[in-house]
Amino acid sequence: MRQIPISALTVSLNIFWSAIANVDGFAVDAKTGVITIVDGTLAAAPVSVLAVLAKNDGPIRAGNYDMATVTVRNFLNQSLLMFDEMSYSQSVLENASIASRILQVSATLYNYAATATVTYTISSGNIGASFMIDSISGWISVAKKLNRSVSVYNLTLQATANTVPLLSGAISSCYFE
Repeated sequence: MRQIPISALTVSLNIFWSAIANVDGFAVDAKTGVITIVDGTLAAAPVSVLAVLAKNDGPIRAGNYDMATVTVRNFLNQSLLMFDEMSYSQSVLENASIASRILQVSATLYNYAATATVTYTISSGNIGASFMIDSISGWISVAKKLNRSVSVYNLTLQATANTVPLLSGAISSCYFE
């Protein structure tokens, strides 16, 4: 087998960018990948998501595409309570100790002048009540011995702020494998 030093290789990439989902309100430059928000189109939506594809049309085809998701949040003139991440994911050992902390989630209250407290609950997906969440800190912990027959836990989390009026309904998914 003959080895070729990497310095002797010439790599030729020809990258093209394109929007592939939820294109309304966005423009993607095919050469640079720069994403631009088209004037006024996103004003009514609190959250807009764009999927972008980067494709290599050059002679080297190994790993010839990649995809990214861009999230744009509009907070103008709205009091919003939103999780800091759209979803959370964490691996958990099946023999994790009871009460061991796994993941901390957080939500932020936007455009609200007064001080407010955000609390957290698990609203669904907690098979066998296997996890618990600290309602103030957002730490998710193991509540009891995990069931080996369950390979993935998909929790739905809810954040609530004690504002006037009450802001609730910020929901995020949390995946544990």
